[in-house]
Amino acid sequence: MNSLFHNPELKRNIWLELTPNRLITMPFVLAAIFYLTYLSEDNFYKFMEKLRTMSVVAFGLIVFIWGTKLASESVITEVNDKTWDSQRLTSISPSDMSIGKLFGSTLYTWYGGFFCAGAYIISALYLPDSPIRLKFLLITVLASLLGHAFSLNFSLIEIRKNREKEKIRTTFFFLVGLVLIFSLVSGFLFSGLTGFIRKAEIPVSWLGLDFSYSDFMLFSVIFFLVWSVIGVYRNMRTEFQMTNGPYVWLTFLISFMIYLSGFLSNAEDLDPVKHGIIALYISYAVGVLITYFMVFSEPKQIVEFRFLADKAKKGLWKEVGDNLPLWFLSLGVTVILCVAVLILSLLSTPIEIKGQGEHLPAFYALNVLCFMIRDISLLLYVNLKKDARRADIATVVYLVILYGLVPSILGMSGLKNLLPMFVPMPDSNLITGTLPILIQCAIIIFFLIERWNARNAEYL
Repeated sequence: MNSLFHNPELKRNIWLELTPNRLITMPFVLAAIFYLTYLSEDNFYKFMEKLRTMSVVAFGLIVFIWGTKLASESVITEVNDKTWDSQRLTSISPSDMSIGKLFGSTLYTWYGGFFCAGAYIISALYLPDSPIRLKFLLITVLASLLGHAFSLNFSLIEIRKNREKEKIRTTFFFLVGLVLIFSLVSGFLFSGLTGFIRKAEIPVSWLGLDFSYSDFMLFSVIFFLVWSVIGVYRNMRTEFQMTNGPYVWLTFLISFMIYLSGFLSNAEDLDPVKHGIIALYISYAVGVLITYFMVFSEPKQIVEFRFLADKAKKGLWKEVGDNLPLWFLSLGVTVILCVAVLILSLLSTPIEIKGQGEHLPAFYALNVLCFMIRDISLLLYVNLKKDARRADIATVVYLVILYGLVPSILGMSGLKNLLPMFVPMPDSNLITGTLPILIQCAIIIFFLIERWNARNAEYL
């Protein structure tokens, strides 16, 4: 706690954000809004209801939306102003910088949120169902902090990937943070406080444990908040040229897979084998999606690949593990899950596709893996060319053609039997689905190796 108050980045933001003028303006404006709310109602009970609504809306606008925007800009603004490199060369630690950027940049919004929360608490204590209303406020506060951490994480990832750009935009990361958090907590944000209170005691089963709806929402927000804050710290360590190692990321992957698979407890009609296969499929889908996300998010420069190859050649496996890109770790976990799904699928009866009367083929997971490996190989191939500007965007265009344009042409031409060659279709088999994508993988990997050898020879 002592180090918190001696955090130079936090102290700097306190001086910048909490000026006398701003300290006076925020409570004055909020007090005026709440007073107008009071004047609009003759009945004190209805005023308290309106105050509750106005205060939580104001909190959302100030802390959740405005705060998320400020968090997304906290580091990128310094990168654009060419002051970030000098900050990284100071003696400040990654943990102090993480705290300073996460809380310092949003300090003024939390100052305004304090008054909004105070008004909400007063109204909640006056109205019935006070405990549920206060729990709603707690979830809103934590969800706002989660939005800040999400947007800061995405901005740090973008900085690492596009450091050579003259100017990095921040709007995208602000919107991504908002969309992801809205998706996570939509169960109570979109239904509003009334809906949240109505559903607060609805039972939710997760990993065989029974929660009330409100308690599980609180648990979920805390779960993602903890991992987001850890992510900020790890990304900040990377900015400070420190290695993180693979174990924390692997722990996050496994815990996220367990979190999503835990909802299968609500499906009481599944036998243990089917339950296990579907849980593995959910985990496998998580692995695929995160691998795609990370491989497009992280830098893919030949210098980094040559560094890893050199360490591997010298047998320095710990250094290799500490510097492996997160997408590669995610791919490794996904491959292991694919093998597990494939074995269980071959040893048990196929899973029925709900509402279609068909069964998911045993080799479907393998087909999806092959498509992903093809796409990653294509992405690396494009990134390894000499002029690799906008390589990721170019790859996205190629993938849109492969997954969208070509299948559309085949479908409209009456050649639907050829669709499994370009899209992982659930009704494909070993001949029509697996073999064609294996051939595609082999071709693109061959060209990738050729380009790697050519580029690598330039450095010898």
